[in-house]
Amino acid sequence: MNYLKNGNLLQYINNLKPNKIQCLEMMNSILKAVWQLHTVKYVHRDLKLENILVNEGGEPILADYGFAIDIKDDHMGVSTCGSLHYTCPEVLLGRYHNMMKSDIFSLGVMAYAMITRQFPFDGEKNKDICRKIIEHRNDVIFPSYVDDSIKQMITMMMHRFPELRPPLHELVMWNKKIHRNIVPDYYDDSYSMIKFHISAL
Repeated sequence: MNYLKNGNLLQYINNLKPNKIQCLEMMNSILKAVWQLHTVKYVHRDLKLENILVNEGGEPILADYGFAIDIKDDHMGVSTCGSLHYTCPEVLLGRYHNMMKSDIFSLGVMAYAMITRQFPFDGEKNKDICRKIIEHRNDVIFPSYVDDSIKQMITMMMHRFPELRPPLHELVMWNKKIHRNIVPDYYDDSYSMIKFHISAL
């Protein structure tokens, strides 16, 4: 097993503070990795910043398959695992659900955290976080520096209704299009100095 000195993605962002364009590039690699996992009929079920490792070249590596399972052709099942901040409404409600779509919700939370340095659903107590996730109406607030196209993509990934979350192959193309259309000068250098407000859970 190779030692990766950059640690996990949370540590990497805290230490090296990648800008939004770099975050989009990393997100594209993560989307592709989960897409490949889904293609062979597996779901991860615990996607979070701490479960993405980063190699010396700054490339993300999907890790920790402890909760991963193979799924049926209809992708449906019941999950009771994962990390609270990244958990979708249907899992918290104990519903029979499309497990690929729950992975996509978690990816949306990861993307939001990478870009904004905070969670979209947070609170002092777990019950407060659960309530915000379950009751959200696709009205998550983004900081003013986040581009509208990025807001739209992440909001759709975290859509309250799983059937409206885009499939991964569409998200890969969407992310690439956003990356191509963003002008680097649009971003203030001060963005890289924003302190990450997320600690390991």
